[in-house]
Amino acid sequence: MTSKLLLLLAALLPLVALPQEEEAPGHEQALVLAERALDSGAKIKARALIQRALERDHKSRRAWALRARWAEAVGDDDELLYALHRGLRLAEAQKAERSEIEALRERVIALDPIARDLFAMKQLFRKKLLKIASEYEKKDRPHGAIRVLKEALALDPEDEESRAAIERIASRPDPSLAADAKPKDLFANVSREWIDEHDAQHEEWETRAKSERDNYTTHTDAGYEVLIRAGEAMEQMNAFYRQFFEYGTEEDGRSVPRIALHIFKTRDEYLALGIGPPTEWSAGHFTGNAVETYIGPGGFAGMTTTLFHEAAHQFVGLATNATGWLNEGLASFFEGTRILPNGTVIMNMPANHRLFPLAERMEHGWMASPSDGFDASNPNASPATAPTFRILIENQYSWGPAWYAPTWGVVYFLYNYQDAIDGRFVYRDAMKVFIDASGGRSEPDWGQVDLSLGGIDSL
Repeated sequence: MTSKLLLLLAALLPLVALPQEEEAPGHEQALVLAERALDSGAKIKARALIQRALERDHKSRRAWALRARWAEAVGDDDELLYALHRGLRLAEAQKAERSEIEALRERVIALDPIARDLFAMKQLFRKKLLKIASEYEKKDRPHGAIRVLKEALALDPEDEESRAAIERIASRPDPSLAADAKPKDLFANVSREWIDEHDAQHEEWETRAKSERDNYTTHTDAGYEVLIRAGEAMEQMNAFYRQFFEYGTEEDGRSVPRIALHIFKTRDEYLALGIGPPTEWSAGHFTGNAVETYIGPGGFAGMTTTLFHEAAHQFVGLATNATGWLNEGLASFFEGTRILPNGTVIMNMPANHRLFPLAERMEHGWMASPSDGFDASNPNASPATAPTFRILIENQYSWGPAWYAPTWGVVYFLYNYQDAIDGRFVYRDAMKVFIDASGGRSEPDWGQVDLSLGGIDSL
């Protein structure tokens, strides 16, 4: 009863202000103060300080040793055994001295004789599980291997060998494994303080930071994290562009020139300092040797949507004859791309910011002409209705925001429409021929391409 009361009081202690010199101590200070409190018999205060130390480092063997000492002092055998088990697992995982590990194990067994059998079973089953996981991996069954390794981790949550094996297997470029992948730590070798100092030195475009990689040279005044994350994302996207467009791959043999990425920290800066200058309504553009965009309200994730679109124009120009609406439609196709924690690039995802506005316009009906529904006082606004396929490919309109969603919709539809009976992608092969035969113009060589569109004019 006494130990339960002490636990309750210890839990409530953080609500009571500590003396000013002991307020919010760091990990090391909390441990020192906890030891002093235990030495002086201040058990409630000691428990609160131990908890504070564990909140700052839950893998501190010294903190768990103090928790065991506290439990022994208040006569709570269950808490004592729990703390000793945690300390033992951490000592094994952190490769402590053999003498320390054996001493902890013997102390646990002395308190709980059944623990001897538990330790033996854990070792026996762990070895069997690791063997099964290895066999699964040899048979190229990564999901089975990960599932078995998780069973091993359930036996010993501090089993770094099993944890590392899961991370290694999940790092494969397979979307279905990404949930178990550990995201690459791009900032493992720098501190927050270093990043802050770096950003202070490069906070203006004239003093912008620069990072050169294989395919892109990134320039930005939006901060070190943007510099590194954007460069990493675009290197992965570059490999995907090569695969999708079948250009610049090892089998293709053609080269792809390195281009620049200019990432401004504000829209005003982008419009004032961008090459051209940029069109007022644009979120980014491709200049031929550079992609330019900025960090907007959508943050880094929103910026990468624009980045993936604009960088795709380089490959559209290199690998296809697409112009006008088709060029933009192909680039917009990549706005739905996602990069998963294991580096896998997920393509062919719907770009929801294009899909939903397009669906709403289609529900309202169809434009009668390229100018139908446009507001002369606000030419950048979208009409209430959607253009037909014929209006799109005849290309008798000035490019503007209203045309992005429809052109994305046509490319996404042609690439993904499947026969309801046999699942064939009906237009995918024909679309590739159409791109090169017509370039998106309204009068292709129809002898080379048959989209068999039927009622597609209503799109």
